[in-house]
Amino acid sequence: MKEYLCQYGADIEMVVMGTDPKFKSAVRHVLGELVIGEDGFHYCRYIYWGMDEVSGQVQKEWGKYKRVCHVF
Repeated sequence: MKEYLCQYGADIEMVVMGTDPKFKSAVRHVLGELVIGEDGFHYCRYIYWGMDEVSGQVQKEWGKYKRVCHVF
């Protein structure tokens, strides 16, 4: 990958990729400080994980009765 980036990466300003730290490190090493964005799959996955964690915390605070009977 390093060879590919060195050969074709001169005009690259932005990279959209997954979350692999080794890939990110390789891109930074070869291309320098450019904009790195998350791909749509990983972006949505992190949002889902965050919402799931908050939902679990709220449900623990509510207790079983409020969770099951939907009494607020």
